[in-house]
Amino acid sequence: MNIVTLVGNITRDPELRFFDGDKAVANTSIAVNESFKGSDGEWKENTTFVDVSIWNNNGAENVANSLTKGDRVLVSGKLKQSQWEQDGQTRTKLEMVATEIGPTMKWAEVSVTKTAGGSGKSKPTYDTPEEKF
Repeated sequence: MNIVTLVGNITRDPELRFFDGDKAVANTSIAVNESFKGSDGEWKENTTFVDVSIWNNNGAENVANSLTKGDRVLVSGKLKQSQWEQDGQTRTKLEMVATEIGPTMKWAEVSVTKTAGGSGKSKPTYDTPEEKF
């Protein structure tokens, strides 16, 4: 099963793009920090950077309008690996396709404003394969 939940800080403002008329995607990335005690007894920190995409019904426009660089977020979704050829080399990229994303309240207060589709009464529809889970 491919379900992942990460907590990290947004490293760049979400970029909202539209294609095929009305389909939307917001792209950003997060830095996930892990602190641990090394074999020498000293505290060390490891940072992993993860690209994140948020599609149509999962709130692409809400994310682009609400979150900015530096915000601490909790993201849930699945991992997707892309592969392509560039300069004769095979390149790969691992990204997270988010189904849920929102600010954490560990070090912040938030205010929630529901949008027209945010009542929770309608069943979501999926326009792209990335949204199906």
